Amino acid sequence: MKRLINKLDKFNTIGTIMINYPDPFEGFPEIIDARDMFISKKTRISVLVSELKKPYTEVLGLKADSRNKLGSALKLAIGTGITVAVRQNNAPLLLSLKNYKRTLNRTTIHDLPEMANRVHAELMQNVTVAAGAGLTAEKLTALQALTTNFKEIIESTDYTFSTRKTSRKELKTLVSECIHILKDEIDPFVGHCKDNFPEFYNAYTTAREPKKRTNKGKIHTVLVDISGTVTDKVTGMPIANAIISLLEEESVFKTDEDGYYEIDELSAGKFNVSCHCPGYNVPENVKAEAADSESLVIDFILIPVNATLN
Repeated sequence: MKRLINKLDKFNTIGTIMINYPDPFEGFPEIIDARDMFISKKTRISVLVSELKKPYTEVLGLKADSRNKLGSALKLAIGTGITVAVRQNNAPLLLSLKNYKRTLNRTTIHDLPEMANRVHAELMQNVTVAAGAGLTAEKLTALQALTTNFKEIIESTDYTFSTRKTSRKELKTLVSECIHILKDEIDPFVGHCKDNFPEFYNAYTTAREPKKRTNKGKIHTVLVDISGTVTDKVTGMPIANAIISLLEEESVFKTDEDGYYEIDELSAGKFNVSCHCPGYNVPENVKAEAADSESLVIDFILIPVNATLN
């Protein structure tokens, strides 16, 4: 997000300069259109950045808390269910519940409600015996309520996460479009203003300062960016502070609270991207190639160290 905020600050400075110096644009309708388009797009960028800066941790905390409550209630229900199966000498039910118990801690966040529904349905068929073992009908009803609530929270947080991803995608597009407007339309026009409007020319060119990067002693214009998200395979939640390494640049980046990262100001070419985070298995590096002006999207789904997924 810091990189996007820096770009927005620079766009705001350039926009202010163009607004404060209207005279150079008079009589050039095509350039006026380009200027107004740039200002409109940067205004939308400002709105999106403001939305993405809103805290997301509260939503994720609610999801984690609901999962923990359902997991605890389900663990208790499974334990009682095993007692019921033993008391009734019900081998199929015992096998099923023991399997649930074994896989509960590594069940993905989207599969957990389905497991809870299956356990609830099986215990409802033996509700009298279950009540005698401590799991009353009221507790089974509470389990079902926790399951329903958790499903609703999953849907809500998934929608929020999807919306934020969509906003980031729009944001990247708008930033790229603003850069091209400046590079392809405004910059050439400003070059003609050097003699007649020197103050405007100096202010604009100082604000622009096109950034260069060096690689093996060569200077090149930056044209490529890489972005993506890092999520937990089991919980489905974004992983903050995951380390993304770009081996070619010998540089590292961290994901934000959305599990999002972005690496920009890169030269076109081949890339080798790695990801790691304490507590998770290290996934294979991703090798990719990007042409000029291309944006690569590389997502990572990490598996907790002790998880054994089916």
